[in-house]
Amino acid sequence: MLICHLSDWHASLTSLPEADIYVVTGDMLPNFPETSFRIPGGGEGVLHERDRWPEGAIYMGRKIIRELEVRGQREWCEMNPFREATGIPDSKPVVCVRGNHDFVDLGPWIGGNVWEISEDPTRVAEISGLVFGGMRGIPWCTGEWMDELYPDGMESRARNLPHDIDVLVTHAPPEGILDIGRYFENIGSPEIMSYVHRRSYAVEGLPLRPLRAHFFGHLHNNAGGKNMGGVVFSNAAETMRMVEL
Repeated sequence: MLICHLSDWHASLTSLPEADIYVVTGDMLPNFPETSFRIPGGGEGVLHERDRWPEGAIYMGRKIIRELEVRGQREWCEMNPFREATGIPDSKPVVCVRGNHDFVDLGPWIGGNVWEISEDPTRVAEISGLVFGGMRGIPWCTGEWMDELYPDGMESRARNLPHDIDVLVTHAPPEGILDIGRYFENIGSPEIMSYVHRRSYAVEGLPLRPLRAHFFGHLHNNAGGKNMGGVVFSNAAETMRMVEL
């Protein structure tokens, strides 16, 4: 089974190679922040990312406003059809999950044969003989992005992930695997990593069914793959990876 994994494209769309299944792990859309500025001797003001920068303006700060992001991303999605840009036929299955920079669902934008992970982590989908499941959410960082969760929120979602998933799909990486931040610290989710560990053992008398793969993104400087304990881990942040299962 050949899977094409992509993540964190932030509106940079390109054509994709042939694959059996496509997995999209979030942060695919552009952002439209409100930016404040000051003009020496001329006062202050705000503008949006698509507005013209005033001559002589000095940058003062950026603010994410949810209503602006939703409107801007919906308009952008209408003007940039996913399957047209990537060349993926409508019949090809796509599994997707929103990232923290995505303020609208990706499923309607992707269209065709698509299954999107929702806020309900108990949902699964069987596609081409593989059971896919996952969860939205990233560990809390600044409070201005989507699906930022405190540890109890991440734990609640991770605890409700089913134990018969073959392929786990999240935006956030598991703690300790392809999750090094800009200051060389591990900033992946310990709650997701705990789920991966639990899938290595029988739980409550259930027969052991090992996890086969975990697809994620979020950490841009950690794109790559690892095979640990028989599980394939793939971080496709800002790129595209072909994974054979």
